[in-house]
Amino acid sequence: MKEIARGNCPPYMKPPYGARTRISTCISIGLVDSPMFFSYCKAQHNLSNKQSGRFAQNLDSAIEPAASKKGKNLYPPYVVVCHDTRYKTNSYTGLTRILGIGKFGEFATLTVEEVNKQLIVELRRQKQEFKPADRCAEYAGSSFALILRVYAPTNPGKRSRSHSLFVISPPKDLALDTDQIEKEARKRYQIS
Repeated sequence: MKEIARGNCPPYMKPPYGARTRISTCISIGLVDSPMFFSYCKAQHNLSNKQSGRFAQNLDSAIEPAASKKGKNLYPPYVVVCHDTRYKTNSYTGLTRILGIGKFGEFATLTVEEVNKQLIVELRRQKQEFKPADRCAEYAGSSFALILRVYAPTNPGKRSRSHSLFVISPPKDLALDTDQIEKEARKRYQIS
């Protein structure tokens, strides 16, 4: 996918959408509608037969799902894009976008957010709840949670307001023992 992102990003997306959005949208189109993406790139870049063949091979290998030795699909080919800017004050990390999860235009975001009144209200609206065991971190008396938002189909560069929200529980969903991780981190960094 690196070659696709570097050399074949569609130029038709006008400002205000930046290069990251344009590239990530381009890659997600390559995942969910690869024949259209191939046709577009072949025509747009006037690829020769040899270039088209190489491009098709790269695209085919990029969209294959990861499989176990027994042939069981482990996961489909998602694209994960990490942005280094916070998109809202409640979020304490950059935005991680997960692209190519469904039909054209669907995507998800993963953030680390402070569990405060604003998040609790949003969780209730989505019929979700935060349990103390779901915290991914704690600092200065505040708890933090991993929040996954899955957005409805939308146009490139726009975020639909319609979304589903989920609290990702480190012990339950990721099989992580946060107490053990904290204990090892305190020992490693000599924090009492």
